[in-house]
Order: sequence, then C-alpha cells, then structure tokens
Amino acid sequence: MEDELLVQLCNQTYNNTNQLNSKRTWDLMQMAVSVLCPTPPLLSMLQHYFQFHAPTVLISQTLLTSLSDGANARRGRAKTPTGLEQVNIAKQPGNIEAQDRNLS
Repeated sequence: MEDELLVQLCNQTYNNTNQLNSKRTWDLMQMAVSVLCPTPPLLSMLQHYFQFHAPTVLISQTLLTSLSDGANARRGRAKTPTGLEQVNIAKQPGNIEAQDRNLS
C-alpha cells in the first residue's frame, strides 16, 4: 500500500503543468517519504525519479535524504510522530496508556 501511494504521487508530479497542483503534490511527496518506507525495488526507482524530476535541487536532496533515512530504519518510521499526531493518538478512545499519561 505504501509503494502504491508513492507511485501515484510520482504519477501526479510527472509533467504536471499546473504549478499549484505540482507544488502541492511535491509537498505531499516530501511528507509521505518522511514517514513511509518503500520496498527495495521501488527505492531505487524513487531515487532516480527524485534526482531527475524534482523541481529544485533542494527538494531533490531532501527527498533523497528522507529515502535513505527510511531505508536505514528498515520498515520503521524514520521520524518521530509530530505533536499533532501525539495529541490525536491521546484522544483516541481506548488508548489507556495515553490516558494514563494525561492523568499524571
């Protein structure tokens, strides 16, 4: 499922002539790559795609760094959850551990 999402984002960025949509999709790609870990066959394709199709060198470098961080973590999350994610996890019903922390 993660690979499919990343491939679809590549499809949306490839030759996208709408600048606003393209920027939004590249932003989403950066977020997705920071939390998803592609399988090894897709990893090399993504590295090539980012090198040759990212709109700027900075975006290309950021994406490639995120990919290598994710590959090194091996199916684990490369970055810690954001504050917003932590708040939402704590609000989920049945999350006893999070509720206990909030009571302390």
